[in-house]
Order: sequence, then structure tokens, then C-alpha cells
Amino acid sequence: MTRLVTDMMFFAMGMHFAMASTGSRRRAPPPPGTWDAELEIIQKIPGLTAPGAHGAVIAFPTRKQKTERFPFVVFGHGCGGGYHLYQDYSEDLLYVARHGFIVVAPASCSVGKCGSAFPHDMFTTITECQRDKSLHPSLAWADFTRVGMYGHSLGASHAVLDARQAKNYSIKAVVAQHACNFINAKALQEVECPVMVTGGDLDDICGPDGQEEMYRNFTQEKALVIIKNAKHTNPTGRARSQQAQLELKLTMEWLRSYVRGEHGHTVHQEELCANPGVSVCKSTSKAPGLQRNATVIV
Repeated sequence: MTRLVTDMMFFAMGMHFAMASTGSRRRAPPPPGTWDAELEIIQKIPGLTAPGAHGAVIAFPTRKQKTERFPFVVFGHGCGGGYHLYQDYSEDLLYVARHGFIVVAPASCSVGKCGSAFPHDMFTTITECQRDKSLHPSLAWADFTRVGMYGHSLGASHAVLDARQAKNYSIKAVVAQHACNFINAKALQEVECPVMVTGGDLDDICGPDGQEEMYRNFTQEKALVIIKNAKHTNPTGRARSQQAQLELKLTMEWLRSYVRGEHGHTVHQEELCANPGVSVCKSTSKAPGLQRNATVIV
């Protein structure tokens, strides 16, 4: 049995085990002013090439008006995180879906080294979900003219790389959570859409110094937020800490402002930057409430 077949079996077993107690769908009580959301599995997305099972998790709103459509978001997990995609990231994916997005997280790199195929697979997820709506019923409600992209760790770095082709894929904004900065300055300057980088002052894997450098090289609208007492695993959602909640709120402010186009929603960004849990908050954003040009809060 090949390694790929073995990994596909482990991915399916892991998904089945994680969802056994809740059935095929995971229900979430909606906060005021948001949508009901559920989580399901796409067994396979054609065309993924990074080592892994090539399945995906999809989070989606369950109630909508007849003509309502939701922006499409693709999420990139951390290195080797595909096998634990449901366990590590399900709460974060549901949180995004509750705010009016259809989110697909491919398990495209769940074994071995992700390599250069991982960012390609994030593009493939967009194109295949747009091409073949039968992959999941909720894709019929997806708006592929307004695409968002976010990721954690290696997935965050590759989301930034993908943002160099944002116009070709209708990517309106990127959020990079705890991105590792192995990207040269020229590539960062080629990013075509607004980018928010978040990190933690206790991150000893992808530290804030590298994220500061990324921020300096972006030429589009940009933001940098470093959260106090946040480690590299902060976004994985295994523990709903205050730091994790803050990072989710920041992520949502950026996506709602630039991908959904809800500029009025960003009025809360000033409060988030003033949060005592934030050690650094910088922004050159032109969106209302996001104009905090090179301001450092300690």
C-alpha cells in the first residue's frame, strides 16, 4: 500500500472519529446578527498535488435569503496539519462561516513536506469549487467574484505568496496568522490585495520579527497585529483562550471589511487595536476604522 493511500485512509478515519459524536454535520448556535453555520467534509477535491489525502472541510451558512450569496474563502492549514484539520481548526472555520462566508480548507498537505505544491493547491481549491458545484451543495451559494484567503503558519505564508495573483482569482484580501517569513522582499512587494498579518509575542516558531519585516515590504493596504502571550498554536482552536478569540475577531474585521465589503463593520477595529491584549498594532488601511498608520500600542 502506498504512502498516499495510507494517508487517505488515516484522513478518513480521523474525520470519522472527530465527527462521530455529532453526526455528518456540526451545528453551531449563531451569535446575534450572524448566520447559523455547519461543518461537513468534501471527500476529495480534484487536482490537488501536495502530499496528502486531498479531502477538505467546508464550513457554510445554513440559512439564507432566496437570492443571497456568500463570498468564498479558502483556508491554508499549518505544515502537516491536514490530518488534524477538523480537530485543530473546526471552531475557527465555523466562526468565519457564521459571519457570512463559505470556507473550504483543503487537506492538501497532511504528510511529508508541503513544498511548492501547497500554494498551487489553494488556487486549485478555488477553481475546482467554482467549476464543480456538485462537490458540495452550499457551493451553489458561493460568490466567486469576492474571494478571501487566510491561513495559519505555513498556510499563512503560502496565502501571502498566492496574493501575488489576487486579481486573477478575485482575491480581495488575505489574513496571514503566524506566518513564517521565508519570502523575499520582491515577492512581498508583488502582493496585489490588502493583507493583515497576525502573530504572538511568545511565538518561537514564526516570530514577530519576521512578521514585522513582511509588513514593511507590503505595498498594498496592510495591517500588523502582535498579540500578547500568544504562541504559534494560538489559532488552532483547541483551547478558546482570550488570545485566540482576539485573533479571530481581528481576522473577521479584515475579511468583512475587504471581502464582504462591509466597511461600516470596521468601526470596531479601533477598539480591537486598543485592547490590552495587543502589544503591536500597525495599519495603513484606507477602510473606515482601520486607519492606524504605524501606531504601536504597548
